[in-house]
Amino acid sequence: MMTETEMLLIKLIEEASEVQKAATKWLRFGRNSYNVNDFKKTTNSKNLKNELADLTAVRSLLSECTKEDFSTDMLEDVTRHIAKTKKSMSRSVKLGRLIKRKDD
Repeated sequence: MMTETEMLLIKLIEEASEVQKAATKWLRFGRNSYNVNDFKKTTNSKNLKNELADLTAVRSLLSECTKEDFSTDMLEDVTRHIAKTKKSMSRSVKLGRLIKRKDD
């Protein structure tokens, strides 16, 4: 038997895994590619957006269940992480390990 919080943590892990899977499919097959068995022809880009939405939904449910707001102070954390990631990417460009371009 598990608690609701434990179940939501498991769902959070599962959704994070789905985000990872969608991102790797984009990398392997391209942004606008889709699974040939998918009659809806959902692109890898759209699939990633869907999985990120699912992850956000579970995060919201976890906040509701635990009464802990996981979004209140996130803006500062997100801003800090964006700056850190941009710095890392800039270093990779300087080292010749990253080609800087907007579209894939």
